[in-house]
Amino acid sequence: MNDDNCLKQLKDLGELSKEELKKAELKILKKVQEDLFQGEKVQRLKSLPTFIDADLILRIKTKLLMPEDDENFKIPIVLPLDHHVVKSLILSNHQDLGHPGGQSLMVALRENYWIIKSRRTVKKITKTCIFVKDLMPANQKYRKDHYL
Repeated sequence: MNDDNCLKQLKDLGELSKEELKKAELKILKKVQEDLFQGEKVQRLKSLPTFIDADLILRIKTKLLMPEDDENFKIPIVLPLDHHVVKSLILSNHQDLGHPGGQSLMVALRENYWIIKSRRTVKKITKTCIFVKDLMPANQKYRKDHYL
């Protein structure tokens, strides 16, 4: 009977608002940072101009200071390269944007996030995309000497 009440309450709530979605995203990203930015890994970030915001989220100060720019663009959220949530975030953006190349995907991600070693991480994740694998013929594997 208690389960029925919970289901009824969930149905009555409807869709989540933009604020609720943003709050949930920040909580998840905060947990990702807590999991992976501890001790030795925090020392590696010392060379970057990072700070902790009012929501206790680790951010990086960029040199972009145009007043009309979004706050997330000016001070993106710092994310680690080796977390399943970050990998899901990259793959989701890759699919939402129509399977763009690595550079275009990195530009889109940088509007909100600063992923450590993003170029390598994005390349690694997009290689796992089945759609991209099917589009690239086997004889067109990119190599350094391909452009020479």
